[in-house]
Amino acid sequence: MGRTVRDKGGRTRWLTFEVAHEGHLESFTPYVRDLDRAEVLALDPSGVEGNIRQSLHNQHASTWTMLEDDQPVAMFGIVPTTDTHTCAWFLSTGAMEHYPRGFMALSRLWLDRLAQEDGTLFNLVWDQNKRSLKWLKALGFHQGELLEDLGLHGENFYLMTYPCADS
Repeated sequence: MGRTVRDKGGRTRWLTFEVAHEGHLESFTPYVRDLDRAEVLALDPSGVEGNIRQSLHNQHASTWTMLEDDQPVAMFGIVPTTDTHTCAWFLSTGAMEHYPRGFMALSRLWLDRLAQEDGTLFNLVWDQNKRSLKWLKALGFHQGELLEDLGLHGENFYLMTYPCADS
């Protein structure tokens, strides 16, 4: 699956999506946004690569990679945590900032696809990750109360939730 987007300079970019695999990790994880990396480390010492690897090897999870010119620029997925709740996650490189409108359109497309099941999508977002909070709110996620000292080193997080199709 692919989609054409325009970057801030008006140039056309072709983004493709494929089921994620171990081969994507080496060319993706070193370039993950610093705020995304810090957010993951605040909740899990296995870090970005460890978290993605857990998702890849979870038979109930679905994980995808967004590529530009065959280079991973984002990885995302869903991991069921209960019968009614599914964790939706997204990590990106700085490349996503080059085409904000196209990225938002693609986000809506994928959110619609992910939210087909009953239940609730959720994510925990570090209170310092303002761009992620703004993006999720623009997609229709509800920002819950601040969960203080939830992180391994006392970081604060917001619970973001999105009701799915028949919830």
